[in-house]
Amino acid sequence: MEGLLSIDLAGQNTNYVPTLQKIIQTLDNQSVKYAITGTLALGIYTAPRFTDAIEILCHAEDKANITHWLGISTAATEPSFPSPAGTSINIVIREASITPEILAVDAPSTFPIFGISVPFIKSEYLLWNFLADATLANRANAFGLIDSGNVAMPTFEEILKQHSALDELAQLRQIQSTAHTQRSSYTGSVRTRILRRQSPMPTI
Repeated sequence: MEGLLSIDLAGQNTNYVPTLQKIIQTLDNQSVKYAITGTLALGIYTAPRFTDAIEILCHAEDKANITHWLGISTAATEPSFPSPAGTSINIVIREASITPEILAVDAPSTFPIFGISVPFIKSEYLLWNFLADATLANRANAFGLIDSGNVAMPTFEEILKQHSALDELAQLRQIQSTAHTQRSSYTGSVRTRILRRQSPMPTI
C-alpha cells in the first residue's frame, strides 16, 4: 500500500506516508477521539486504491481544535495540510453526524500501517455509511466490503436492527440479492482503476 500511495498519477512523490504519520502523531498527542475513514480506510478492508486524501472523522465539538492543531486554513475551499517535503495532501475533516459515524469515532479499530498505529473506522460502520448514502459508487463500495469477508454479516444485521436502521437493512438485502451481477461489475471497476493507476501518463 505504501508504494501505491507514494507516487501520484503524474509520477510525482506525494509524501502521503510522512504526512499521515505527522497527522496521527499530532492528534494522538492531543488525546482527541477520531477515526480515519474514506478511501484509505476502505483499502484496509478491500483492495487498496490510490488516493491523495486523508479523511478524518471526529465529533463536531472537536473539529475546530483539530483544524487548528493541523494548521489547516478554515478559509480554504479544499483544506490542505503541508507535508514535510512542502507538497500538500488533501485533508478532509468530517463531523460525525449520523449514528455509524458517531459510533466509529468512539470505537475505532486500530491497525499498524507505515510503522504507526492508525485508528480506522470499523468495517461495519464503514459499510453502514455506504448503505446510508446509497449512491452508485457507494453501492459498489458496499458490495466490495461485503465481498471481502471483513464484515461479520449476522452481527452487522443485528446492529442495524438494534438501531432501527431499516432503510440500510433494505439496501443490504437488495445488494445481497444481486450479488452475482454486483460481483462482476465491482471486479471490472476495480480492474479499471488498477490499470489506470499502472498506466503511464500520456505525453503531449
